[in-house]
Amino acid sequence: MKKFLMLLMLTVFAAGMVACGSDNNENNNGNENNQEEQNNDNNAVDENGNQNGNENGNEDAADNENATNDNGDEADAGDAADNEGFQEFISLLEDEGMDVEVQPGNEDVTDYTDSIDLIVNEEDMLTVEVYEMEADSENLQHAKENGEVEVVFEGMEGELPAKAKGNYVFLLAEGHPDLDAIEDIIENDFDGE
Repeated sequence: MKKFLMLLMLTVFAAGMVACGSDNNENNNGNENNQEEQNNDNNAVDENGNQNGNENGNEDAADNENATNDNGDEADAGDAADNEGFQEFISLLEDEGMDVEVQPGNEDVTDYTDSIDLIVNEEDMLTVEVYEMEADSENLQHAKENGEVEVVFEGMEGELPAKAKGNYVFLLAEGHPDLDAIEDIIENDFDGE
């Protein structure tokens, strides 16, 4: 009797595994088909033979470049070539032998006018965020006086440790191997006007 019940339980268990397994495969096949359709849509060719590429990604990038800051003003998200302060800071880092890659800036600091994100010496998880602020910005004054800047991230407000020099605020990632050298450049070499 015990053997019969055990055999019955194993049969029910095996049937359940087979049933669940087939549903999972059907879902995976459906996801693969949807992924292929999305890839085909993103790589569609127009009537002139031009490949469209990822149109949504390009539109998102364009939207980020013309994002608005908290004042409702249009904020430029990271065109370092047009900003003398950004160029000065990048040059100072490179003069110290650091490899610098410029990325579009974040929008976390309130009241900024321009921002860039720098990957220094390939430390892409420990970036240097640089924000240009208006000279009369309360957030800039708060950063200079308290060493903290007000940020909004995913709807949550708070303060982060920051360095401020001139009209610029720097968010430096703790643990960056070149943190001391970067702080030294900000404090002693960077004008920030």
